[in-house]
Parts: sequence; structure tokens; C-alpha cells
Amino acid sequence: MGSIDDFWRQLNVKKGPKATLSGLSHIPGLTTHSRTLPAKGSVSPSLPAPQLAAALAPPGLPDQQGLQASIQRDVNCLTDQDRNLRRTAISQLKSKLFPEIENQKAQDVQLLQQIVSGPMLVPVVRLLADPVEKCREGSLALLASAAEQLPEPAALLSCLMPAVADRMGDVPVEEPSEELRLAIVKLVAGPVILRSGQRLLPYLALAVKVVCRALEDPFHDIKKAGCSAIANLCKQLPSDALRPQHDALLASLLPTLGHQHSRVRMSTLAALDTLVTKGVSEQAMVKVIAPAVKPLVSDRASAVKEQCFAAVGSWLGASRPADRGGDPPPLSSAHHRAFLVELLPVLLLGLTDESSSIRDATMLRLKEIGQMHADMQSADDRLKSNELASSSHSEAPWPASFTHPFQAQPAATTQHMVQDILPAILPSVVADLREWTIALRLNAARCLHSIFVLAGAAPSAHLPRLLNPLCSAAGDEEEQVAHYVVQAAQVLGAFVKLGHWLPLMVDSVAAPQASVPTRVNALVVLSAMLHAAGVVQQSVDSEQLMLLVGALCSDAVRSLDQAPAQQQLLAVIYNTISLAGGQCSLVSQQLWLLLLQLQASESSHELAMQAAAASQRLAAACGQSSSADLAATHAPSLISALAQNVDTWTSYSPDCHVFSVLLLSCPGTTLSALIPQALQITCSILPDPERSVKAESTYC
Repeated sequence: MGSIDDFWRQLNVKKGPKATLSGLSHIPGLTTHSRTLPAKGSVSPSLPAPQLAAALAPPGLPDQQGLQASIQRDVNCLTDQDRNLRRTAISQLKSKLFPEIENQKAQDVQLLQQIVSGPMLVPVVRLLADPVEKCREGSLALLASAAEQLPEPAALLSCLMPAVADRMGDVPVEEPSEELRLAIVKLVAGPVILRSGQRLLPYLALAVKVVCRALEDPFHDIKKAGCSAIANLCKQLPSDALRPQHDALLASLLPTLGHQHSRVRMSTLAALDTLVTKGVSEQAMVKVIAPAVKPLVSDRASAVKEQCFAAVGSWLGASRPADRGGDPPPLSSAHHRAFLVELLPVLLLGLTDESSSIRDATMLRLKEIGQMHADMQSADDRLKSNELASSSHSEAPWPASFTHPFQAQPAATTQHMVQDILPAILPSVVADLREWTIALRLNAARCLHSIFVLAGAAPSAHLPRLLNPLCSAAGDEEEQVAHYVVQAAQVLGAFVKLGHWLPLMVDSVAAPQASVPTRVNALVVLSAMLHAAGVVQQSVDSEQLMLLVGALCSDAVRSLDQAPAQQQLLAVIYNTISLAGGQCSLVSQQLWLLLLQLQASESSHELAMQAAAASQRLAAACGQSSSADLAATHAPSLISALAQNVDTWTSYSPDCHVFSVLLLSCPGTTLSALIPQALQITCSILPDPERSVKAESTYC
């Protein structure tokens, strides 16, 4: 053997050129030239990547083969076990095929179509399930660019849609990254749906699965992207193709209406709007959509409420601005009436909204819908509607006390529409007055008020089923609910003839078995109706007046000794005097008896003062100058009536209190004539210590 120097000399001998591989150019991944790294400090070529790849490709190859040869190694690396190679490969493919740098020339789209939708598509799509997030991100970026730029993006669907459905169409969702789930939904909602058109139909079920999972995703941006996908599906596909998917879409979409973010609720409502406008079944509207939309009319965001009322109005046929999709297609007469029964109570809530702009817009929509309702009626229906409108016409003038937007009388077609469907909508609205939640009861009270305003005298036929729920709701613990119920009662009192409702209310007030709260609630409603009847100057005959006052003088009513109950009784008496006017002389003694009892109230000094003022008003209505004249007229007969049952008096008896105040109210000349009867009554109650206290206070 030689020395070590000879050994190193042989190793450093300059080797000859490597033999080239011939006849293997057709094998993917093998090249016919060797590559050497540039020497340190050398200058790299300044050509862009696509031009450099073309320059290095063998001469004479077509453009497709040249481009494919330049990316073949990257395509092969997509399935490599090395995660870094896969990540680098997908990034290189994206930059070569869809460059984002300005000075790089974009590839020919036809050439890209052949490359991307060819053998390269399968390994790129498989990368969507890669365990490395960066690899999945790169695959989505490349596929999104391809779907946006390729002239025929539908060629990707056969491979792409099953992959994205596997990744984000099942429960639980396979993709853990929020950003990548958002990218998947944006890919499907945007270029896949918008650029594929009806070629998406074979893969519609897969697309709907992805959209449904997006709507159920906790990430709010993904929910909004899912809503955009529904809107785009409705724009691109015919209604017949979408109809089998309605149940799945609605099941995932409607719960999102209650999302905490107002923008998500608005996006959801916009998607629902496009779906309904495209056409939904009557069953879906009645059982699913209408109940889900109702809570939005009380939304805390004004923009959501405004959008909700606009959508509901358009579903019923009202026009809407062009920037919101233009006018919806016309509904059939059967769908129109079915939708009207479910959605009109929702739309009517806009008339009592806190926003004046929503109130005005709702009144205009009701005018349009009413006109359309009239145009869609047949000749027989129109004749029946006219007869109903004639019988429901109120002779009372339009009350000037009505607030916005009811200052002026609504359009006749609007009133006729409400009168026509009144029997269909009243039961559900009245039933909601008994709901557990305050929001539902408040909406029912608001809706009932608007219905009564628009229906005129039409509720006359429904009074037996209306008044009891109305009286119960008048005592609601929520002040706003009670407020709207009282307003609704005032509307009934103004438009419905007094002869229709007075006997029913009298029975409720004087019912022997009624509890104190029930009786007080009935007094509240009766007072409101009497007040409204007096404002519109309804007439009351002597028989009706005596019926009313007889109920007020019943033992069940006079025994009410709580201050709130006596306050409501005083309000009824006051409104009765205002309504009857000079006719009060027929029942002045009974009314004065009630006022004397209220003046003797020990629970409220203010109530006693108000009762004394009401006595002055009663005297004026009867043509007398003061309450002293009432005493001079009625004291003798009244004290005789009191003396008949003096043996049954206790210190809590109403007549015992009346006797005390009667003597104090009489002028001297009248009192002198009453002394014999007064002494007789006093002597009969003096042996009773309880009653003698009242008598002693009277004479003191």
C-alpha cells in the first residue's frame, strides 16, 4: 500500500462528467440534466419563476408539458412523508400557478385549467385532510384561487365537493381550525356556488351539508359566511332544486336568529328573506318560520327590527327598495291568505314600535298589502267583504285622541283586510295574553290594540270571548302590558256600540262569585270603555244607565274597601257622569250614595277629596249648583232607606260610613229636618260599642 499522501492524492483527483440519463424523460420526477447549487457569492438568475421554469425545460415541449415538467417535483412532494416538503410544495405550486407578485406574469387561464383540473387536482384536494394545518391552509388557498380564476371551475367539483363535505359536513366537524373552517365556507359560498351555477346540482346535498355546519358553528364569522352561502344558492339555483333542502337549511338557520351579535341576526334574517322569497311551503311558514321571526320585532337593535318588519311586509306582498332585492314574486291567493293569518299579527306590532320611522313604514306596507288583498279577492269574496265592512262600520267619528300613527283614519282597504281575517287571528293573539313570558304578553297586548284600531266595530261579534281575557290582562304585573290592554279597551269602547258591551261588563263587575282582583280588573276595563264612549259621544239610554248603576250599587261592589278598588270604582262613577250628562238625574241618588261612601273612606284622604269633587260634578250634571243641593234633594229619602237595615250594621258596613258622611254633608236647613230620623238611628247603634264610636265621631 502507498503512503497516506498517495491516498489523499487519489481522492482529490478531478472526476469526469456524470453520465446523463437517457430514455427516461417520460418518467415523472426525473430530469435529463443535473442541478448544481450556485457557488457562494454568485448571482442567481433574475428571471421570474415561470420564465425560469420554461427556460430550464427541454426545448420543443408544448407549454402544458413545459409547465407541468416545472411543477412535477412539487406535485410529487405533496404526498411525501416529510411535512416540510409537503408545505413547501403546496406553497410553490400556489406561487407558480397563481402568482400574487405584481412583476410576475400570470399563466394562461386555459393552460391553468388543463393543469389544475388534471392529475394535479387529486393530490391537492387530498391535502385538505393533511394533519399539518399549514398544508391544509395552502391547499385551500390554491383551490380558492383556482375556483376564482379558472374558466371552468365546475371541473373541480367532482373531486372538491366530497372532500370539503368530509372535512366540514359531518357532526362533529373534522376541521379543528376556525380560520380554515371559515376558508372552506367562503370557498363554497363564493366561487363554487357563484361560478358553477346549475352544474352544482349533482353536488347540492354536499354543499348544503357544509352550509348547515357553518350555520351551527360557534364562530360568528363562519355563521355569516353560511348565511351568504344560502343567499347565493337562492340566486343561482331554481326553487324546485332547493325545495328538498329547505328543512335542513331552516333547521340550522332559524336558531341563529337568536344570536347575541346583531350583525349575525341581520345576516341570518337576510338569508331567510331570500329563502322565503324563493318560495317556501305553507307548512314551513306556519309552523317554523313565523314563530322564529316573532321575537325579532322586540329586538334590542333598531336595525334588526327595521329589517324584520321590511322582510315580513315583503313576504305579504309589500314593495321594498331595489337595493334590498327589489319586489318579491307575487304570491298565490292561497299562500297569501295563509301567510297573512300568520304574519299580519307580526307586522301589526310595527304600528306600536318606539321608532316613529318604523311606525310610518309599517302603515304604508299595510296600505299596499290591503290593496293587494282586495285585488286578489273573487267577486263573491269581495261582496262578503263589503257586507262585513258595512256591518262593522262605526258611526262614531275618528277619535282625535289617537296617537301616532293613528291620528288619521287608515285606508279603507287596510281596514277591510283586518276585518276579513279577524276571526282567524284573534284566538292566537288573545291566547298570548296568558303566556308566561312578559315579552309575549306585551306583544299580544300591542297587537290587540292595533287590531282593534283597524277593525272598527268588527270585534262586536267576538265580545263574549274577548272581554274576560281583556279583564284578566288589565291586572298584569307588567305595567306596559296593562297599559296597552287599557288602551285596547278604550278603542273597543269608542268603536263598538255601548249596547253590545255594557251588559257583558256589568255581569263581570257584579258577579257574586268573583274574587276581589277579578272585580277590580273588570272595573278598570269598564272605566276605560266608558271614558272612550264619552269621548266619541256615544248615547246611553235610561235602561242601560240604570243597569250600570244598579251593578255599581250591588253589595259585591260596595263591599270593596281597599283603596285601589275604591279608586277604580270612583273612576267608573266619574266616567258614567261624563257619558250620561243630564240623564244622571235618573240615578243621581244611587250615584250620590256611592260618592258618600267613598268620601267616608279612611284608607285615603286624597280619595275622599276626589269623591267630594265628583259630587260637585254630579250636581252640575243634574242642573244643580252644588252638592248641598243634592243633599237637600236626596237626604230625606236616603236616610229613610238607611234606617231600614240599621240592625245589620257593623263598624265596617258601607251604610254606617254613609250615614256619618251624610249628616256632615247636609246644610243646616236640611239637617234640622233629618234630626228625628238621625236620632232614631243613633239610639239604635249606641248600645253597640263598635257602632257608637262612629256615631260619636259624627256628632262631634
